[in-house]
Amino acid sequence: MKSTEPCTQCHKAIPADAPGGLCPACLLRQAMPSDPPPNPAGPGPDEQELSRLLPQFEILELIGSGGMGWVYRVRQRGLDRLAALKIMAPGLATDPSFVERFTREGQALARLQHPNIVSVYDFGEVAGFCWLLMEYVDGVNLRQVMASGGLSSTEALRIIPEVCAALCYAHGRGVLHRDIKPENILLDATGRVKIADFGVARFSAGAGGISSLTQSGVSLGTPVYMAPEQIERPQDVDHRADIYSLGVVFYEMLTGGLPLGRFPAPSETEGVDARLDPVVFRTLEKQRERRYQSASDMKTEVEAVKSTPPPVPPAEAPIGSGSESDPQDPAVPVPDPVRISRKAIAGLLCTITGILMLLGGLFLMRPTSVNMRPSSAVEAVTAEALGAPAPQLQFETINPK
Repeated sequence: MKSTEPCTQCHKAIPADAPGGLCPACLLRQAMPSDPPPNPAGPGPDEQELSRLLPQFEILELIGSGGMGWVYRVRQRGLDRLAALKIMAPGLATDPSFVERFTREGQALARLQHPNIVSVYDFGEVAGFCWLLMEYVDGVNLRQVMASGGLSSTEALRIIPEVCAALCYAHGRGVLHRDIKPENILLDATGRVKIADFGVARFSAGAGGISSLTQSGVSLGTPVYMAPEQIERPQDVDHRADIYSLGVVFYEMLTGGLPLGRFPAPSETEGVDARLDPVVFRTLEKQRERRYQSASDMKTEVEAVKSTPPPVPPAEAPIGSGSESDPQDPAVPVPDPVRISRKAIAGLLCTITGILMLLGGLFLMRPTSVNMRPSSAVEAVTAEALGAPAPQLQFETINPK
């Protein structure tokens, strides 16, 4: 992988494809929680007991837990490889129908081989525990990144298409995630995005119908990220529920808030491109028929915004620049050139008429006089009115008869 300049803080080389040019090592250090992970599933199984039941794994530490069980960081002894071991909640293995679904769907998950999906290496059941062995991602989840303040709208535009690619791949193989949220979107040490935790996934089994690792009719997921139909009709969901959930995540990445009630457009947040508003709003349509019909469609539109610069508003010319198109100060009246022209012509005609009448009177009243030719007088008055140099007047002496 090509590298750019070294990080100014840790002095390590920053990979060329690192999110937003950020140093992955520093980002991980900032986002890593200092407190132990929450444990809503209650106390996990005794680690010594797990080591005895699963001797092929070296149990290193508990790294997470949820409603379905616990996740440990382990080392595969034979391969000397770090992995994540998910132990399902006890009691599930006592249900024969669950064990049958778990085996079938563990095989389906293991077939999901995509660079943006956490891989499943193995699965099994022992002494009342069902377990999944998964790829260990040395990184942080999106929630931790957002909490650290290390995410911008530009980085969101890089992350979302990778999630779309992963969902498109899974949906094409009949797997619905059903729990897309920041905690289940991981960034590894190189900045690569990976979707994790298909623990509540639902599977399209072709002619055999639809099944899931959870009990029939149970609404699982995280409520604020769930599509309306996922809450109201949990058995009537399809891939468009994942698109809605991703829309909630996208909105939160851009604005820092959740689209609850009458929420503002993403572009009302400083630095967010207004062209993303229709993209986000479409993912959040209450009626799934009005959403994107595939994750690929959403990916295409996000990448279109990402690849083209935002439109630049036309620059206004500075006031008083002297050009004919410059806007003038509204406080200064602008004369009408047509009106000035008419006034000038009328005044000129009146002046010429008056001079002609005066000359005519002089001619009649004085027998001997100096006569100025009318044509020269007219030329002189016209030149004065138009601002041109006056011609030299010609005079002639009239001798009385």
